[in-house]
Amino acid sequence: MEVQSNWGMQEENKFYFRKYYAKYEFFKNPVSFFPDHMLSFPNETNAAISHSGILQMFLSSSTYPEIHGYLHAKEQGKKSWKKLFFLLRRSGLYFSTKGTSKEPRHLQFFCEFSNSDMYMSLTGKKISGAPTNYGFCFKVQAYHSDTY
Repeated sequence: MEVQSNWGMQEENKFYFRKYYAKYEFFKNPVSFFPDHMLSFPNETNAAISHSGILQMFLSSSTYPEIHGYLHAKEQGKKSWKKLFFLLRRSGLYFSTKGTSKEPRHLQFFCEFSNSDMYMSLTGKKISGAPTNYGFCFKVQAYHSDTY
């Protein structure tokens, strides 16, 4: 397991396994994951592409729709959460420094997925004071030089 191989010997990390019955819901009902107001296409033909077409685009194409919406984010070392406008692009996750602007000068890079591990939280309110129970976080992969 790649995630586990990145952990050092002295770290106290754990795996929790559970059944996730809704894991195929993405394929059965893509409309619940991609509402019209959260998608933008490079050629701005939102009305012309059906939700099954969107799913096909994600699975078989080199072009992806841009997914955008508000998320709550917490800066490291801070206690409060901010509601920011985020954009998910093929190159990574970005947030807008100026409202809902998608102009490149207003976008701040947040995370790249190729060198990060993503974790899902089911107790966000209790553990980190999040606005909702459900959340996710990214941890940049770090390669340790511990001797085994």
